[in-house]
Amino acid sequence: MCLRSLIPGLVLAALAAPVAAQQSPEAGVDPPASQIVAERSVYLVDAPFERESGVTTTLGDFGGGPVVVVMFYASCRMSCPVLLDDLLRLDAALDPDLRESVQYVLVTMDPGRDTTEVLSRLASQYQLDLSRWALLRGDPALTRELAAVLGVRFRAESGGEINHSNILTLLDEMGEIVLQIEGLRQPVEPMCDAIERLLR
Repeated sequence: MCLRSLIPGLVLAALAAPVAAQQSPEAGVDPPASQIVAERSVYLVDAPFERESGVTTTLGDFGGGPVVVVMFYASCRMSCPVLLDDLLRLDAALDPDLRESVQYVLVTMDPGRDTTEVLSRLASQYQLDLSRWALLRGDPALTRELAAVLGVRFRAESGGEINHSNILTLLDEMGEIVLQIEGLRQPVEPMCDAIERLLR
């Protein structure tokens, strides 16, 4: 179990409204579980991304359990390595019996330079288990659409750097935002607890 603690100053954002599934067009007939998407689901961003392996996927393919989503870029030398360390810290803090049920989706803000080869090398560098971790790239318009949905702001600077916000987003099984933590090196206990509540 995660340690419970009161943490002043932590930036948290949560959506408290209950999950609402889309209604089947045929009255009285429930759609298959794979077709149920919450009305405010991030999975409504339903366009193809490319994984680090080169396989095409959509965000909805990760549904069915807790998913932590982060936007980053591979050549970042300042905040993104810390952001990745924060994700690893979160994963290590989870109850070992529940850890395998959590997935991590990292989406690059720099799809022009972050090829599948670059993303694959980064996954190897951090020894990420690709059965639970996915590094994705989409076209620029799709990347900005997802950033807008997640509330992530980014802007290309001279020299190839990208000025961006650092946000960890927890999605429930339907893809709705349960919790967001903004900033680097924040305590992971609130998100750890939220994940465990989703799984218990």
